[in-house]
Amino acid sequence: MLLIIPLLLIPLFIVIQKGTAQYNSDTVKVKSRKANKVAVKRLSTAKKMLDQQNDTQFYEEIFKALYGYLGDKLNIAVADLNKEIIEQKLQGGKLDPEIIADLINTINHCEMARFSPTSELSTNEIYNKASELIGKLEKQLKA
Repeated sequence: MLLIIPLLLIPLFIVIQKGTAQYNSDTVKVKSRKANKVAVKRLSTAKKMLDQQNDTQFYEEIFKALYGYLGDKLNIAVADLNKEIIEQKLQGGKLDPEIIADLINTINHCEMARFSPTSELSTNEIYNKASELIGKLEKQLKA
């Protein structure tokens, strides 16, 4: 009996391995599935920068989290990644216009804060807004 069980498990392992390889073969889908996880990592890095009061790095990480998430989720190449293309893709995906406006607003605040010392929103507000937006986008883009 103990000799037969391993022989029966070999085909099972082969089927599982083929299924896993097929599941991970489409790089676009893999990037889309992992987009939220990468964005959460970037947001946690941004939170660390916020705690260290390193505003420049904080805004950089928030910006990268938003752009990276959207680039991976919407399958936009890094070279083509800009606000206009993001807005077009999101509007074409029948997303809530309020979320799109909030997203573009948050990106604008991050860009302004990265390159000038003043910002209309506090760093905590921007952090909360970015994490809230990624959560909302994840729910709406999955549906």
